[in-house]
Amino acid sequence: MINYSIGYQQLQDIAAQAGLQQSSAEMHGRMLGMICVDHGSTRDVLEKLACDETLRVGDSAILHDAVERLYQETWEALDGIGLGFSMFLPDEGSRFERCQALVDWARGFLRGLAIGGVDGGHDLSIKARHALSDIARIAEFDPSEVGVDEEDFEEACEFVWVAVVLVRELLASRAPDS
Repeated sequence: MINYSIGYQQLQDIAAQAGLQQSSAEMHGRMLGMICVDHGSTRDVLEKLACDETLRVGDSAILHDAVERLYQETWEALDGIGLGFSMFLPDEGSRFERCQALVDWARGFLRGLAIGGVDGGHDLSIKARHALSDIARIAEFDPSEVGVDEEDFEEACEFVWVAVVLVRELLASRAPDS
């Protein structure tokens, strides 16, 4: 698994200063969804991440640099030997906060796919639709309604990770050869 060069809270703070309201987890989920569709393109990453929000121009250069670095590190880890990417989730915080970050990450991933034109429709294989359906169930989860222990949280993270790898492979296999 990868150790990112920027910390979760550090990115959260930079994003907030630039006017971005989504969590670091949601940003990373969107980023990975876009990678699955665009197969590594770094063009307009920040603009695509912030498509729903208005950024304060003065603070967006720092955010752009941080996002580009995280995007590149994520792409290299996902495309490298051993599938070493990690979901960008907080290492610290309450179980509720960490579970909410996983929910945000799953929502972001689905949004990133949608930004790239993948909506889970019939143009996907049955395996891909099932994986996206499972991720969507996690994206709808409300951590405040159910107590989740550490083992359940780790299993959910692993489940999402496997589903994302599957979706990426299935989307890559249907892409035209370059």
